[in-house]
Amino acid sequence: MKKLAITAALLCSLLGLILVCIYTASVLNSSRLPLDKGVNPANVYAASALPAVQYMRITEAIPFYSAENGASLLFYLPATYYVALEEEGEEYDAVTYEDLHGYIRHASCDKVSYEPNVKYAESGAVALQKDVEAVRFYSDQACADKIAEYTVGDRLFLYGQAREGIYYCRLHKSYGVIYGYIGGTGVTVTLPRDNADQTAAPPADEPSDEQEEPKPNPDGGDDDVYETNLAVPVRIILIISLAVPAFLLVFLLTRKAKKK
Repeated sequence: MKKLAITAALLCSLLGLILVCIYTASVLNSSRLPLDKGVNPANVYAASALPAVQYMRITEAIPFYSAENGASLLFYLPATYYVALEEEGEEYDAVTYEDLHGYIRHASCDKVSYEPNVKYAESGAVALQKDVEAVRFYSDQACADKIAEYTVGDRLFLYGQAREGIYYCRLHKSYGVIYGYIGGTGVTVTLPRDNADQTAAPPADEPSDEQEEPKPNPDGGDDDVYETNLAVPVRIILIISLAVPAFLLVFLLTRKAKKK
């Protein structure tokens, strides 16, 4: 009986150790992943920092067209601000400015490699003069086709100047939004000031300048291999494989002693 108890204890211990070795090997193979030496982390950071949209800086006031021809002028884009490039063409580039889709002459703006903090002009304004309750709002630069009136209770956004004394605007009425022109009579116009902010917006996940030092590998292997620790299930199996045989051996020996 004593030999049988010892044999059973040894078999349990051996089985437990085998299970521990198998599990540990699987964990190490799945978690010890070598770094790809062909990838430079600096290049990955640089790619993630590039803007998703190509922006172009307006160096001087340029025409903004509603179609790919010179007869469809809407207004002049203010200098020092930006347009978002949609598609390049031979004569005209498709761009976006604010909420407007339009066209500019090809290569009339400078491409930038960053996303600017301040993209579009927001500082312009058109205000009704004192004692003026309303002015006409037109669909054309000639101010011949009246489509609405700009009153005290309305909100008006200034895009830019179309020609002397004529401005392209977005008029917010209670029934909707209207795009058109307003003349200089009866209103005070403040054109957008120059864009003093030429800084780039930081990327969403900007990498730190300080690279974390890699941890030394305790087994003396390649430094490009990550260190891994034994998981909790491995420890549990190891404890059980040692505790159960010991308990079984003590139980059998005690039981034999009582019988005597």
